[in-house]
Amino acid sequence: MKENKIGIISCGTISIASLILSIVFSTLDCKWSMNFCFAIMGSAFLSFTICFINYMVLRKKMIEDLVNDIYKFNNDSFSQFGYANSNLELDNLSLVIGVACSHLNHLIFLAYNIKTGLFKIEKKKRKMLDQIINNLENDIQFNFNNIGQYILKRPKKAEQKKEYLNKIIKKLLDDQKAYKLAFKLSKLVKNEARDVEENFQMSQKEFEVNVCDLLEKEIKVMQLKNKLKTKKKQIQKKTTN
Repeated sequence: MKENKIGIISCGTISIASLILSIVFSTLDCKWSMNFCFAIMGSAFLSFTICFINYMVLRKKMIEDLVNDIYKFNNDSFSQFGYANSNLELDNLSLVIGVACSHLNHLIFLAYNIKTGLFKIEKKKRKMLDQIINNLENDIQFNFNNIGQYILKRPKKAEQKKEYLNKIIKKLLDDQKAYKLAFKLSKLVKNEARDVEENFQMSQKEFEVNVCDLLEKEIKVMQLKNKLKTKKKQIQKKTTN
């Protein structure tokens, strides 16, 4: 993305400069120089167009990757956290921190790459990326690293306070600021993805409650079917006997 930005700037500059020179040479009646400048302008403009198209495609793809990878970070970390929460041991908490930090390093690197690839005129996108980076790096990764260092350097105290460390980790994983910002950023590059509120016209909490209720209904139907099957088997046994 950064390479395409450089290509756009350099090829655009060459196109404009060669156009101006071709006009100057045409007034001076220097046909060879005029034709040469027109040829340079044509090839530079073609390269400019290719770089611009690549830039637009890569920008959209990288921002979509950022949204998907933040979701993956939350999903993988929560999956590991669920196991650690049921087996509250320092080793399990360390695994959660390791999984989270691995994803966070990738996310921060990706966000920085997107930011350096954007033009300065894209102020809104750059501002949102600054907020995403600040949230991931200073609010989440910094605190995960602190917990990891605490467990490593003071294991006895960490063992005594593991319940509190567990709560701090959950609070960090509950932070949805970066995901919401990244989702808004994806809208600026005309991504067709929609969140829960747009899809189902309800809040995230209402959606989660409805999903759980729907699953409970499905389980009840399965339970009733199993009961009917067992009753049929019992009746068949009685009739055969």
